Amino acid sequence: MQDYSDPSVSHRVNREAVSAPSTHPTPKTTSALNREDFTDPDLSRPVAERQTSKQTIIPIRRPKSDYFRIHPSMETRLQGVTVLLTKNGKPKILTNAVSRQTRQALPKDVLKKVDLYLAVDDRDSYFVTFFSANDHENAESWRDSGFLVVQQAEKEWIAIDASMHDGGYRILPAKGEYPKLAAKKPKWELPGEDDPVSLFEATINQNRIDSDSSPSIQKYLESLQ
Repeated sequence: MQDYSDPSVSHRVNREAVSAPSTHPTPKTTSALNREDFTDPDLSRPVAERQTSKQTIIPIRRPKSDYFRIHPSMETRLQGVTVLLTKNGKPKILTNAVSRQTRQALPKDVLKKVDLYLAVDDRDSYFVTFFSANDHENAESWRDSGFLVVQQAEKEWIAIDASMHDGGYRILPAKGEYPKLAAKKPKWELPGEDDPVSLFEATINQNRIDSDSSPSIQKYLESLQ
């Protein structure tokens, strides 16, 4: 599975109303997710394409106070992508069709370089979560802390608490306080739903920005005039 990267920063490997996945099968329509769209436009990256279904809407959001697990497959994560924190609070993923000039014109605090991961919470609701992939020295502790969170959430149910004082996340395992939850297996596949990879890729397709003329981008640019 190919990684996704920001067009101005070197990439490294490492992650909003919630809609519960539907339990009713619907006819599947497929559309190819071209992973090359999200790579650094200055670099040539391998291309991997899969068939996706838009059967289920999955939000992109922080874990909040959920106990959650992260899917262990590399095919359910994207590394080094740039997300735009839109005015409606829903992160959107920039493809390399969004020019460098437009990215530079946007307020720096609304663009984040992140790694994306497919996750499931303790209510069996899927979401795509994200953690910093910023290589800047001041953000390094958050990037490394996020990577530790991912490693732990692949193995057990955890919650996290962001600590500005520590410059990272406190990991709160469920096994001490909630033994029943700790023993529960994450439901990565539900009857009538797509497989985890297809769910993840459908989410990317539903939340991508492919041009400088995107309304989400134009709202920010107009506010600067």
